[in-house]
Amino acid sequence: MPTIYVSEALPGNDSNPGTDPASPKRSISSAVSAASANDEIQILDSSTYSPIRVFINKNLNFTAASGQTPVIDGAAAEAQNGS
Repeated sequence: MPTIYVSEALPGNDSNPGTDPASPKRSISSAVSAASANDEIQILDSSTYSPIRVFINKNLNFTAASGQTPVIDGAAAEAQNGS
């Protein structure tokens, strides 16, 4: 089961492959797009990820790096849509 890494902090960049903690993706949506079914998406920092709007049509395992407590905040996405 391969891992795709995500970090909002540098060196996080959606043009990175995300397959190594030293070159993570910046957004969860980019990581989901790069992942295959049953891959792990590991969030490396304690950032708040919002707004989050992503369609997931495959089994993925989301984890946080040791000692990190990231937050995925969908409330901001709903507020932007007037819901």
